[in-house]
Amino acid sequence: MKITHVILYKLKNRKNIEDIINICRNINIDVIYIAREDVEYVPENIKVFRSIEECLREIENVDQYIILETYGDKYLSEIEFKDKICIIVGAEDLGIPEREVEKFPRERTYVVKIPMGRYGSSYNVVTSLIMMFTEFLIRKMMKVS
Repeated sequence: MKITHVILYKLKNRKNIEDIINICRNINIDVIYIAREDVEYVPENIKVFRSIEECLREIENVDQYIILETYGDKYLSEIEFKDKICIIVGAEDLGIPEREVEKFPRERTYVVKIPMGRYGSSYNVVTSLIMMFTEFLIRKMMKVS
């Protein structure tokens, strides 16, 4: 059980992008950035693609895609983690459109939400990813002991 990749789908906030890249580098997770047309900043030293299709061709060996999105139909606690996992987080303002989510292999893709106290709210993208990592690490540690 390992998180192999994090895909940043059209994030626009430079600080969020840099924070995620630094966190992932420190725990040996590859970051892929799907670029946004209206943002000048493009991170260096990571793979950058223009579309989900391009990105998926690059990482074919993933067993499970977990998309963190406010309209998700499952919670993290309802997902059984597979061997090689790719996490996808969407843009701070628009998230990931459902038409883009449909491009992921249906049988290996889960759209999950993190519970919020107020309907329609969402966490900061970095916070959401850290919550996902925490859930993953807790389960991994429980599996080992």
